[in-house]
Amino acid sequence: QRVADRFLIVDHEDLGHGGCACALFVSACVSAGSGRFLAGRQRWLVGTNAGLGTGQLVRERASIAWASSEQDLADPLRTMTLIIRTVLFFGSLLPFALLAQQVGENDTTFNVGDVGFGEGLGPNGKVTAVVLQPDGKAIIGGSFTRYNSRACNGIARLNPDGSLDSTFTTGTAFGSNPVPVVETLALQPDGKILAGGNFLYYAALPAPRIIRLNVDGSRDTTFSTGTGFDDVVHELAVQPDGRILAAGAFAMYNGTPRSFAARLDTDGSLDPSFDPGALFTDVALCVLVQPDGKVLVGGEFYLNGRHLMRLESNGVPDPLFTGPSFSNGWVSDVALQSDGRTVVTGSFQSAFPTIRSIMRLEADGARDTSFHTGLGLGVYGLANGSSAERVLIQADGKILLVGAFTAYDEQYNGHMIRLNADGTPDPSLQLGGGFSNDLHGC
Repeated sequence: QRVADRFLIVDHEDLGHGGCACALFVSACVSAGSGRFLAGRQRWLVGTNAGLGTGQLVRERASIAWASSEQDLADPLRTMTLIIRTVLFFGSLLPFALLAQQVGENDTTFNVGDVGFGEGLGPNGKVTAVVLQPDGKAIIGGSFTRYNSRACNGIARLNPDGSLDSTFTTGTAFGSNPVPVVETLALQPDGKILAGGNFLYYAALPAPRIIRLNVDGSRDTTFSTGTGFDDVVHELAVQPDGRILAAGAFAMYNGTPRSFAARLDTDGSLDPSFDPGALFTDVALCVLVQPDGKVLVGGEFYLNGRHLMRLESNGVPDPLFTGPSFSNGWVSDVALQSDGRTVVTGSFQSAFPTIRSIMRLEADGARDTSFHTGLGLGVYGLANGSSAERVLIQADGKILLVGAFTAYDEQYNGHMIRLNADGTPDPSLQLGGGFSNDLHGC
């Protein structure tokens, strides 16, 4: 079927062995200009034989080739028809079709040099943080050392089309030996960029786990951190007054004790007016500033049955916040809705009522019973729960989740799902088989 300059084929073959019902072939032809077409073919195993999880899609091999015209392609593609076959999936026969550029489909106009099919470019390592600038450019951080084959150790800025922004000059950035890990990025209103994680240098100068960059990627020398944090920074958040909150695994900042949560002034010095003392006993993974100045902190700590605490602006616990109580797990992210309610996610569960790794709280911390998550987040086909790494509230009130999960209320999804405001899945986001590995940010 021809849709714009895109041709799509779905086909399959019977493997006839080992209990694995069939292989699914997806071929694509994309116009590349000058009368040329890019043809690709991926082979996926579908089924339950040894080494293959129930219903799991696993790429076995991939190939890609150029053709001078669509007539030079294989016969099925030359007919320009969409072949819809039936494949054995999760033990039942289901029709399989490929729709062009629907909501949730990979945007083929983004970083067009990344051709996919196992032959792509993009970052050569994990991306753990993304922030979007007002001009549409995106800053990414992680454990990569190259993007589109160009050196960019741990941080890069992308143009709206996904290409590398050459005006963002970082030099050797966070280095490559050992490979740095940028865990979190935060954008200030003036365009300056805060980065935190597990790194020690930036452009060959000390930057112990936190740094602020100018708009062009150079170090902001007005931000002085001294010896910085003594362990990983997991998340940074900027208050309206410019002060910076940090959550992580640290116990010290520039030689002063600060266990797992700290606040810095705009020049990088420690803010002595925010001091949780010995409140937190384990790692803090996320931090969020409310409009009223109160601070939500979630993590692996366990305080009176809670993995989520709300603090006053001085760092002491808010006595009006009841908070959820769980026997195990952690809270990895929180997001504030415009109505004051908070969506909480991570890896936690309770039996009565059944809650697995996602819930919504009222402004006082009580569970919002109008938010219906069914059996919550889990691993498809198994009874155990799974985790979500990040939650994002869209402008329309819908809720986007990414993480390690492959099921929501026991329905399959591939590490990403979008929910309506009431907690039910949004059927307009069609991801097909979804992503093959865990997602760490959105």
